[in-house]
Amino acid sequence: MKNNGYKFFSILLVVATLFMGVGYASINAISLDIIGEMTAYAQDGIFITEVNYLESSYADINNSKVLNSSKTNFNSSITLLNNPNAYITYKITLYNSYDKDCYLYNVNYLNGTDTYSNSNIAFEIEGLTYNTKIPSNGYLTFNLRFYYGNTSASNVNNTLKSILNFNFVEATSYELQSIYGDYALTTTCNAGEECKNMTVDNFVISVDEIVIPDPAYGLMTFTKSYDSSTGEFKIVRSRLTGTGFITYSGYVHMLNNPVLIANKEGSYNISIDCTGVNNYKNMTADDFYYEIDWLDAPEKPYETGSELNGVNGTINFTKSYNASTGILTIQRSSITGTGTVTFSVNVYIAG
Repeated sequence: MKNNGYKFFSILLVVATLFMGVGYASINAISLDIIGEMTAYAQDGIFITEVNYLESSYADINNSKVLNSSKTNFNSSITLLNNPNAYITYKITLYNSYDKDCYLYNVNYLNGTDTYSNSNIAFEIEGLTYNTKIPSNGYLTFNLRFYYGNTSASNVNNTLKSILNFNFVEATSYELQSIYGDYALTTTCNAGEECKNMTVDNFVISVDEIVIPDPAYGLMTFTKSYDSSTGEFKIVRSRLTGTGFITYSGYVHMLNNPVLIANKEGSYNISIDCTGVNNYKNMTADDFYYEIDWLDAPEKPYETGSELNGVNGTINFTKSYNASTGILTIQRSSITGTGTVTFSVNVYIAG
């Protein structure tokens, strides 16, 4: 009896230990319920904890596999049938073991296009967009769907081998503050402790409107300064020649690691080639930040026979992006006057 009791107690101890191990593994290792194969090992930082097959249509389930995962790299091989409506969807869960919130910067092909073998098959993500937060010691779940892109799905390569990387950055990728002012405008960094680590280069001024009520001319520039001890950010606009009270409005973007990708000037439309940016095909206009470097209103008669020189009206700046070509366009509206207004922009991404 004593021996049997000892054995029973030993079994209980083993079972309890197993349950404790499962609790640990759910945080520190890969746990999968998928079609395919996957390696499992302890990790830290941000990493994939679970992948589940969710749904499909006209997909070859037997030959569609999740091969392995390392950190935030998702390695899979999927096969779709020759049907334009074919797709396969996986549900992915990430865990953030850091003591700071993190934000998605981009999703790209690991080590370049060699790890995305079939351009006929595209991917889209639901529940995970640029700047999506994964909280400290928290989880984030989203859906990843593979499908045929701009193709009829007839007589095309229908197998894709890919390694997708979900790239997160710590702290705040960006925050927005609207601005409206005339010559000098002061605002305050509101990103908490991160403000102390910022410099003036972390701030991008996106002016989207300049109002010139009466004819004026000259070179308009915007300068910026930042005091990290107080979090005070200041914008100063140079004066134009004229009597009107010129105003401007837009936003201040605060980026952890702004990357300048272009400086270019033009008159009405400025086109920037962004194909050198990782994952440019999956970016939108909101992933790019433009800053007006200067605006030049020439000294010419306002109209024939007029004694007034310069331009008059409201200048609006807009941006658009074509992901298929990687071309970002910054456009300004027309303004009354005889001279051609030119302007220069700096274009950034959050790096």
